[in-house]
Amino acid sequence: MEHLRRWWAIVVDAAYGWINDDAMSMAASIAFYTIFSLAPLAILVIALAGLVFGDEAARGALVDQLSALVGREAGQTLQDLIARAGARETGLVASIIGIGTIIVGATTVFVELQTALNRIWKVAAPQESTITWLVRVRLKALALIGAIGFLLIVSLVVSAALAAVGTWATGWAAGYLPAMPSLLWLFDMVVSWTVLTGLFAMIYRILPDTRIRWTDVWLGAAVNAFLFAVGKFLIGFYIATSGVVTVYGAAGSFVLILLWVYYSAVIFLFGAELTRAYSERKGSRSHHPPSIDRPATEGSSTGRSSPAPASSGSAVP
Repeated sequence: MEHLRRWWAIVVDAAYGWINDDAMSMAASIAFYTIFSLAPLAILVIALAGLVFGDEAARGALVDQLSALVGREAGQTLQDLIARAGARETGLVASIIGIGTIIVGATTVFVELQTALNRIWKVAAPQESTITWLVRVRLKALALIGAIGFLLIVSLVVSAALAAVGTWATGWAAGYLPAMPSLLWLFDMVVSWTVLTGLFAMIYRILPDTRIRWTDVWLGAAVNAFLFAVGKFLIGFYIATSGVVTVYGAAGSFVLILLWVYYSAVIFLFGAELTRAYSERKGSRSHHPPSIDRPATEGSSTGRSSPAPASSGSAVP
C-alpha cells in the first residue's frame, strides 16, 4: 500500500507542476510554432528515410501515419503542404537559401520545446551568447530529426514485415491460427508504442539544459506514448461525430491539425512533468530539494520553493 501511495504522489506532483508551470499556455505556444515547422520537419525526415527506401515510399509512409492521426482530409492537406514546401529551387543561391530556410523552420519548434522543458526543470539561463545558444539548440534539434528519420525507417521495415506476415496469415495460417489478424494488430500497436516511447525519451533526455539520466525519462515517455495513442482514438471519434470539418469549411482541415498538435503538446508537457516528479521522488534527484512547492501528499516530505527560473530564451523562427 505504501508503494502505491508513493506512485500516486508522483502523479499528483506531476499534475501540480503541470498547473503551476501554466502548461496550457506553453502548449499553445508550442502548437503555434509546430504549425510553421511541420512542413520543413517532414521534408527533412522524408529526405533521411528516403536514403534507404526512396523519397516516394518515405513520403507515403509519413503521410499515412499523419492521416491516421488527423483524418483523411487533414492528411491530404498536409500532403499538399509538404509537396509545395519541398518544391526544388533552381540555381545555387536559391538552393542554399531554400535549404537554410528548411533547416531553420524545422528546428524552430525544438527551440520552443527546450524553452518549455527548461521552465519545467527550473533551469537558469545559460551563461552564453544568444547566437551560441541558438546554434547549440538547433544542432540538438537536427540530431533529434535524424532520430525521427531513423524511427520512420524502423516503422517502414515493421510495416513491410507485418504486411508479409498478414498475407501469409490470410492464407496457409488462417486455418491454424484464426486469431492471427488480431495478434498482428496487437503487435503493431506495441511496436508503435515502443517507437513513440523511444522518441519521447530522447527528447526529454537531450533537449533540456540540465543533466537528466536515462533511467529518469522512461516513465514519462511511456505514459506520453500511451496518451498519444489514446488521443488518436479520441480525436478520431471527435472528427466522426462533431462535424468540425463542415462547420469550418475550407479551414476545417487546418483546425483538425491544430487541435491534434495542441493535444499532443499538452500531453507532452504532462509527460515532462511526470519525468521531473519521478526524478525528484524516486529517481536520480530524490536526494535533492524539489524544484517546485509540492502538494501535501501522504508519505512525502514538504518541498521547498526554488527561486523563479530565469528565461532560457524564446523560440526564434
